[in-house]
Amino acid sequence: TCALPISVEGAVIFRTDLDMSPDSMGEMKAKHQAIKSQEASVYSYKADITMAGRWAFKLQAKVPNEKETVEGSVIFTARD
Repeated sequence: TCALPISVEGAVIFRTDLDMSPDSMGEMKAKHQAIKSQEASVYSYKADITMAGRWAFKLQAKVPNEKETVEGSVIFTARD
C-alpha cells in the first residue's frame, strides 16, 4: 500500500489511473481510492500495489486559471 499526496488549490480531479505502463505492462492495473486529507489543497490516494516494478499514477484535473485540462503522472518503483 502506498499513499501519494498531490497539492493543488481548488483542483477538480476527475480521472485517475494506476498501472505498470513504465514497464510496458499497461494492462496491469492497481485499484486505488481517494483518501481524506488534513489540508484542502492536498489530494491523497491509497493503492494496493501487488507487484514489484515501475508504476505510473496518472491523473486529469481541472485547475483554476487553466483553460485546458491538466494531465500529469508520477512514476515510482515498488519493491518487494
